[in-house]
Amino acid sequence: MNFNDGVDYNKFLEEATSDQMEMIKKQAGVSKICDYGLDKLKKIDKEIKVAVFSETRCGDAATAIPILLGLKELNKNINIKFFKTENYKEFLENNLGESRIPTILKVDDEFNIIDKYIEFPKCVKDRLANEEKEDVVREFRSGKYSEEIQKSLIQLILK
Repeated sequence: MNFNDGVDYNKFLEEATSDQMEMIKKQAGVSKICDYGLDKLKKIDKEIKVAVFSETRCGDAATAIPILLGLKELNKNINIKFFKTENYKEFLENNLGESRIPTILKVDDEFNIIDKYIEFPKCVKDRLANEEKEDVVREFRSGKYSEEIQKSLIQLILK
């Protein structure tokens, strides 16, 4: 894998259908940045590489990605590249044991995985194990877990 094989977010969105773009815009509207960890994030003074494996059809990705992009806006040292999950399924399964959307990886210059965020924050995964999936996912996509998403992503970036 090569980090530079990825594309920026606008290029990634070029393949989205009009329905997908509508959903992506709606989800961006519910995803909010909070104050958690922003002071530490702003102090990063070296490049951080973040690889996002996603598809434009995924509501869970459309909920988490705006938060990641918002964090990037606060520090230009955060370099994000997007990869279509479908094209890297084998890579994800071989390296992580699963292929979920979104998969967000902090990587080094050789594309070694430093840390990962897969599909949902831990608190949501815990609820999914014990509760009705549709209810939990609906809450997730309503923006209820924006702070938890942000905490997970900041922990990934700072690791």
